[in-house]
Amino acid sequence: MKYVLITLSFVLAFCLNVAAQCAPDRATDTPYVRICTPLDGEVVASPVHVTAVGSSVTNGGVIYMQVYIDTVWYTTFHADTIDLKVPLADGKHRIAVMAHDKIGAKALKYLYVSVKTPLSVTMT
Repeated sequence: MKYVLITLSFVLAFCLNVAAQCAPDRATDTPYVRICTPLDGEVVASPVHVTAVGSSVTNGGVIYMQVYIDTVWYTTFHADTIDLKVPLADGKHRIAVMAHDKIGAKALKYLYVSVKTPLSVTMT
């Protein structure tokens, strides 16, 4: 039981830490989206950890956000934050996040990452 509580508190602390670090850069009347991870141009391993946050101050807030990989819809979150892992093949990929507010206004941000599978060595 003690192990479960320690693990749960660690996971909760991690989630709160991600949310605190991934805040919108600014407050605006129109929707705004910020991709927090990965960074533009970063070389990453698959699955790629994508976090983003959206905001819209006077338009009733962001009601859903969509993720696109290489211009193809991947998933929708009915929230103003995104935290997911996306399995991607080696190579360069475009990750885009679109935020939608209550009146239908949209904001889009995108970046490029290079996925590279780490080398593994087998000893015999």
